[in-house]
Amino acid sequence: MTFICATMAFFPQNGTPFSAHWFRQLWMNIVVVLFLFGTGLVLPLLRKLEMRQEKAK
Repeated sequence: MTFICATMAFFPQNGTPFSAHWFRQLWMNIVVVLFLFGTGLVLPLLRKLEMRQEKAK
């Protein structure tokens, strides 16, 4: 149920369904989520690298 609700949140609420504006909002929703996931993956890796460099000093 949670997966279905989270997936439905990607779909734009404003505009005519399947119009150019609707698809633009849909792609923006997907891109933003992918960017946030990517940031969430990269930042801990950068912190790990930073901690290794501090230990090497």
